[in-house]
Amino acid sequence: MVTRFINRGIMLYCVGRAFSLTRSEDRLKNDTLVSNFKKEKDWNQVMSNFELPSTIDIDKPSQLKTEDPEIPRPSRPAYLSKVFIFTGIAVALGNVPLQSAYQEANTKYTALPEITPPVVALQGEILEEAKKPASSTQASKTFAKAVATANKQPTTFNRIKVTKNLTLPQTSLSKLVVNHNTLDIHLTPDNWITHTVKGNESITRIMRKHGLSREVSALKDNQTINSKLSSLKSGDILRIKKTNKKLVELIKYSPNSKNAFVISKKGDSLKSTVKSKLFETRQDRITLAISNSFIFDANRQQIPKELTKQASKIFNRDFDLTNELRKGDQITFVYEQIFHNGNLVANHDIVASELIHNNRSHRAIRFIHPDGKKEYFDDRGYELSKAFKRRSLQSGYRISSKFGSRRHPTRKVHHKHTGTDYAAKHGTPVTATGNGYVKHVGRKGAYGRTIVISHNGGYTTLYAHLSKYAKSLKKGQRVYLGDTIGYVGSSGRSTGPHLHYEFRINGVPHNPEEVKLPNMISLNDSERKKFLTASRNLIRQLDVLKRFAKEKVDISTDFGG
Repeated sequence: MVTRFINRGIMLYCVGRAFSLTRSEDRLKNDTLVSNFKKEKDWNQVMSNFELPSTIDIDKPSQLKTEDPEIPRPSRPAYLSKVFIFTGIAVALGNVPLQSAYQEANTKYTALPEITPPVVALQGEILEEAKKPASSTQASKTFAKAVATANKQPTTFNRIKVTKNLTLPQTSLSKLVVNHNTLDIHLTPDNWITHTVKGNESITRIMRKHGLSREVSALKDNQTINSKLSSLKSGDILRIKKTNKKLVELIKYSPNSKNAFVISKKGDSLKSTVKSKLFETRQDRITLAISNSFIFDANRQQIPKELTKQASKIFNRDFDLTNELRKGDQITFVYEQIFHNGNLVANHDIVASELIHNNRSHRAIRFIHPDGKKEYFDDRGYELSKAFKRRSLQSGYRISSKFGSRRHPTRKVHHKHTGTDYAAKHGTPVTATGNGYVKHVGRKGAYGRTIVISHNGGYTTLYAHLSKYAKSLKKGQRVYLGDTIGYVGSSGRSTGPHLHYEFRINGVPHNPEEVKLPNMISLNDSERKKFLTASRNLIRQLDVLKRFAKEKVDISTDFGG
């Protein structure tokens, strides 16, 4: 009687256990991915297992959610197979006395071994069996043999692998940063000097800084070399090799470019050539939890200053990262690193970032326009930077005539002034007040030399009475906030040098000094489709990093992937 009661209890336990396992399946898969990443440090494998759906309607940005990624549930047959297996176990034990089952198994234990939850591998692959103590493994094999004999379905049971439950590390989030002392780990020794161009640095100043002043004249005498080195831009990378204060080789590389300009010297002669694949761009990832302040914690964790400066600029519309972030906030970067000969030579652009401030998520993803201009948008395709600035002139101006009714200075009649006049010196640069396309460039009646820019969202801006236009400016050209588009003049019906500036919404003029400027303007339809397509991988990476940060897993890797 007691034996039968125990057997019935085992049967009920096994059936209940089968159903409880199916409910925890998704969690176990995620935990297994986290565990494998900790063990293997294989970022590509993790990313492939967190794959987004193959088809995404880019017209429905709600599909690109920022919540933790979920793993699809197994199909119905997978559930039924577990139920059948455990029911078979219960029935088998219910018809065989417990003593005989133990004797047949030839074991000394007095209780059934605990079976940890089965895990079904993603994409049809079976996960590796976790390491277990020898006694537990032997007991499981013996128990499986007994079940196979009673149930006569060994092949079904063999499809399931047993794994241990994941024990997450207790590492503080403040330590979840990549080890940036990579120079001591990965770099091969060489005789190269790396110089990143800052501001308007000239090749003369750079060579003098590295003790190669005598080489400057030879570089400038070569027309091809001089044209390349005279067009240095901020962010360009120079790799210099020298021996006994004499130049051996000089390489100029612009990030995001496929080719590098190589200058080699033999004797007194210089030779230049263009080579590809000399530099390699990799991605690295970093998550920083704030415990004191952004700058203090970033310096303590040795996060490159280039990243902290970029992050401050990216999020400057809504946040002052230096002063506003508090304990409990968190920021994640996916950024580019540039390598030459296996050596890290520069930490480059942030390509994606997520700021969690007051438990709210704010994302920024880089998008490169066809003309090479870089901007950051959220994961829906909306701008993070300010959509407009209030005035076109930077300094050295005064308001000479306000918006509204006025007496015309030349016609001597009252009329509505549809813009604001800013008096300034002849030739003062005029800048675009927002991103857009040049709708008109040329003379426009009493306005004289005029530029009209069309912006997304039904906004247009007009710049009149110019003396001349920026070089090569033409109709249909894309311009960006702050770009110089022309110069102050007195063309058209004017009494002196000034800029007449108009701000229109759906064709209706508004007071430029008082109109409420929009916080953000979305990309147009075609640009937005390109952005959402290009940003899929980055959005997925932020999802995975958010999941790892929540589980307090160290995302440190040897190098970016």
